[in-house]
Amino acid sequence: MRHHLRIPPVRGIPPAAALAVALGALWWWAVLRLALAPGDSGPVEGAVAVGGWGL
Repeated sequence: MRHHLRIPPVRGIPPAAALAVALGALWWWAVLRLALAPGDSGPVEGAVAVGGWGL
């Protein structure tokens, strides 16, 4: 028998929604860093920003 991991909502926020907001914030951070400080940005910011365009 398989047991599924169930993560309860925290303060009424479903885990999937919290993850989506966190990933969205990470993507915006990378895009703004590339736009505002292109000289200080590295490959990680570029990969995060480019990877988010497909969303």
